[in-house]
Amino acid sequence: MALAWKAGWVNALRGSNPLSSAVIREGNDTVLVPQFAFGGQMPVPIPQFWPYTGGQMASIEERKRSESTPARWRVIWREGKDKHFETFPTREKAEEFRLHVEASGNHTPHGWTSGYGWIGTFIPPALPVIEGEQSVATSLFVAAAAARRVRANEGTRRTYGEMTRRYILGTTFGATPWQEVTAETVSDWVLELRGRGLSPKTIRNVHSVASSAWKEAVQAGTAPRNPCVGLGPSEKTYPEDVATFLNPSQREAVIQACPTHYRLLLLFLLASGLRWSEATALWVSDFNAKAGTIRVRRAWKDTGGAATGVYVLGPPKTERGRRTVPLDPDTAALLKKSLKGRAGDVFLFTKPDGDIIRWRPFYGAVWRNQICRDLDTVLFPRRPKPHDLRHTHVSILVAGGASLLEVSRRLGHESVATTGDRYSHLFDESESRLALMMTGTLPKL
Repeated sequence: MALAWKAGWVNALRGSNPLSSAVIREGNDTVLVPQFAFGGQMPVPIPQFWPYTGGQMASIEERKRSESTPARWRVIWREGKDKHFETFPTREKAEEFRLHVEASGNHTPHGWTSGYGWIGTFIPPALPVIEGEQSVATSLFVAAAAARRVRANEGTRRTYGEMTRRYILGTTFGATPWQEVTAETVSDWVLELRGRGLSPKTIRNVHSVASSAWKEAVQAGTAPRNPCVGLGPSEKTYPEDVATFLNPSQREAVIQACPTHYRLLLLFLLASGLRWSEATALWVSDFNAKAGTIRVRRAWKDTGGAATGVYVLGPPKTERGRRTVPLDPDTAALLKKSLKGRAGDVFLFTKPDGDIIRWRPFYGAVWRNQICRDLDTVLFPRRPKPHDLRHTHVSILVAGGASLLEVSRRLGHESVATTGDRYSHLFDESESRLALMMTGTLPKL
């Protein structure tokens, strides 16, 4: 990643529109800074292998059959052991295509058909080339680092890019060359975000995205320190500030307000604690009726970000997300009854017409416009969210005496620390139960 932390980056506030894609080349290094780095929309998704930062680059060779025929230009590249090439009438066309090949990780660009060109009316993204030693603005520095997160799915990277566009681009902090950012610069930026009325949680999330860019640079040995350390919001946002833990009356009200077809899904979310993306990705075969368990092996992944909502099936959110969750006998019996006669290779929960239940249509048409519309505002001072069923599941477990480790494993959290950070206040409230366990066990004085 030689280019990633060198000064050959472009200042995001200089020259071209910061929402457009750009290929930045320095020596043999090539990196595509795509539109989604700032929350913009590409006509097609950026491939998973972005960015390409090494190996043999695509090349151009002149092809001329004879002195009487015009020269043609061939772009040559390798995908693994396979050699590929495309021929163009001018060097300019060949150079433009070579940039698309390099920006696609030395692969055939999305939307291109060999021998025919760009498919149908597809218009490839513009790829202005930026050469030379220029000071890179913090906004592009953070956006590019976020877009390189190999462990994050494309939807998450788009979210990071959108946060960068909304809260870093256009600020003094965002315009400052990243090498010149100081603790004072970061502190002024955080105060600016507070002045805009952003919640501590939002500021913390944006600050974390920025801090991670410097953390990566420090680990790579290209930055002496991380100026963001210790300068995030001091106010801690507790789960009870952002979540609703439903009491028995509220749980009953939510189920009764739900259309009949979806009641079992909501009851299942409450009984299992599964994430929405996991529950709606279950197949009938994932339910073991004899054992009364659910096997979690896949989840819906947002590949398009908040703006498009394009979902595909992938692995669960974390490695520990692959798990088997026991169900209570009543919920298991209801599932068994509802699945009688259904094939194993279909989704467990579907729409009335048998189609996939998609998050955005469900939230808008069912949760918001039907369930929440009919809820008593006195009983519900705050409108609940579907994820509150998972929070409520945790509160029920803790009240029943479940340990932090047991809750963490059931939820599929990557670590116990994650569970503790989110639900420690519930365990704090249960500590009196632990004190009572000592009653009658101590020697008398």
